[in-house]
Amino acid sequence: MLSEEDPCSPMKKLKILSEKQQNVKPYLDHSNLPTIKEKLTEVKATVETNENREVTEHLLEDAPGKYVIFPINHEDMWRMYKNLVDNFWSVTETIQDLEKLTFTYNEKQFMKYFSSIFSSPKSSGLVNENFAEEFCKVIQVTEAKFFYGHQLFIQNIHSEMYNKLLTNFTDSNEEREKLFKIVENFDSVAKKREWIEKWKNTSFGEQLVASSCLHGLLFSSLELICSWLKIKTRTILSHELMDFFEKMILDQELQRDFSCLMISHLRNKPSKEKILETINQAAKLEFDFLINGLKSDLVDIEPEEIIQLIDRKTKELKLRMFSGMDEKKKAPTNDIADKKNVEDQADREVSKENHQRLVFDEDF
Repeated sequence: MLSEEDPCSPMKKLKILSEKQQNVKPYLDHSNLPTIKEKLTEVKATVETNENREVTEHLLEDAPGKYVIFPINHEDMWRMYKNLVDNFWSVTETIQDLEKLTFTYNEKQFMKYFSSIFSSPKSSGLVNENFAEEFCKVIQVTEAKFFYGHQLFIQNIHSEMYNKLLTNFTDSNEEREKLFKIVENFDSVAKKREWIEKWKNTSFGEQLVASSCLHGLLFSSLELICSWLKIKTRTILSHELMDFFEKMILDQELQRDFSCLMISHLRNKPSKEKILETINQAAKLEFDFLINGLKSDLVDIEPEEIIQLIDRKTKELKLRMFSGMDEKKKAPTNDIADKKNVEDQADREVSKENHQRLVFDEDF
């Protein structure tokens, strides 16, 4: 039985009383209830403060002139938006010259796996319905809204392209449905979806970092296939399929760079340790996916080649992220040598964290 002299705190008393009500006597001393109420109010206020902390981010603050384009207030964001628009492309009714490419059975299977993974009904979060949709709602800066609005449009084009590829490499709806069921059960594919999903309830800054990883690392399959196609089409001067892949790669790079730019504008940036942890998680996920999900061994792509690709793309992402953050701390400069120093510094940061070569788990 609890007495007035009991050393337990009011909050502990509440817990004990709730767990052991059968031991409570009919009469309770209510003298401590005001203190308990004050404590609960204090806890509630703390939670509300944490939930509303991101209101202090100027990117999320309501702006009276957010629907007015000119004059441009954020030249860096507007410039990247225009770059994204300049890379515009669309999917043609048929992929021209596909018959010029002769695919073996294994090569066709490889292309089927790739296109079905990104065409699958469960691909939402990878190709579309990912971070851009939420950013377009919550960000109040006009130039950023323009970028993310156009990004959503581009993601629909990418989705159409994946579906067009799948249609070209399959013969029937039944075959496509069978492929969807197969790839949706790949563990490496499910892990990618789960990783993207887990950021929904995190801070705005953490979501931006995850978004940069999504576009900077989790579409590395595009580059892998493009490199493979270049070898396969070396006797063909130009091929529309390869052109499509190169356009998609550039789209992903621009979206990656814009996420890095937005991080540089944050007042409350995630810690460098948190950023590195997130990037390394994404790198390992993509390595697993390229080996076990994409079935790259079907076309004799060696694990060493995949490691080199992930290593390079990880280094590129860190270079852009950390050099962008460093640039925001300095006054604007046009000095080429000074900018080179910034890049060298970012490169040293990569080396410090052992990213000249990614270290994967032993079972890889």
